[in-house]
Amino acid sequence: MPANLSRLLVAFIAAVTTVHGAATSPAVIPVGGLCSGIAGPVQDTCVKGSTCCFVSPDQSVCAVVEGGKCPDHFIPEGGFCAGFAGPLPFPCVPGTTCCYLFPDQAVCTALPPNGACPKPQGKVES
Repeated sequence: MPANLSRLLVAFIAAVTTVHGAATSPAVIPVGGLCSGIAGPVQDTCVKGSTCCFVSPDQSVCAVVEGGKCPDHFIPEGGFCAGFAGPLPFPCVPGTTCCYLFPDQAVCTALPPNGACPKPQGKVES
């Protein structure tokens, strides 16, 4: 085999191996990202410190949970999470947080880019 052909073959194999490795290396899923869906689990892994937790029959998402154990239930976005009696025992679905919209009602809300809950609406004083 000529030397040039041999070098070309080695370069081709190295290129294919590099492309294949880059295409198949798993990425990191952020908190709130889908880790399993109706088609099954995705190839990627949850970000360090989070766990893939069941949210609904066709969806599991990466969540930061105490002790690495997922809760039995998550409150969906827009769902009631706290009131006069205090917070419910279940957390908001990952990617949302419990925000008071009224003095006696809080719902799971996706935070805006500034990262702050909307200000509660209340009695307007005249």
